[in-house]
Amino acid sequence: VFVGLLTTSFLVSEFITNVEIKAAREKQAKAGQQFLFVLIMVDEISLTGLDLAEYQILRPGGKAVTQHKSRKEGFNVAQKELEILIQSQAVKRRPRMDDFGMRPRPPEIDEKLGVTILNPQDRGEL
Repeated sequence: VFVGLLTTSFLVSEFITNVEIKAAREKQAKAGQQFLFVLIMVDEISLTGLDLAEYQILRPGGKAVTQHKSRKEGFNVAQKELEILIQSQAVKRRPRMDDFGMRPRPPEIDEKLGVTILNPQDRGEL
């Protein structure tokens, strides 16, 4: 997961552009849908003409973080929405048993909690 805080400073930072964003894009190209690239809109800025507009832009509560009563409130809303987004991505691709080098065997699944319990004994680890 790459989470960027979209601010004016973010947009003008050469380090973010040349190092962090570049590394995140390379990781996304390799991992495909298994990599989540999210930008949280902190300052209300225009994305017109920016190639960042192609990524997931999170506007907590439908507005920039700074447009909430306080930054703390805005970031709290952003955190909740980010957690929901990450959970929805995890549900799209649940790990398979063979992803872990395990013998095919139905895992115990608690659908209510969304938890898959893998038994380490199947891998000979215990």
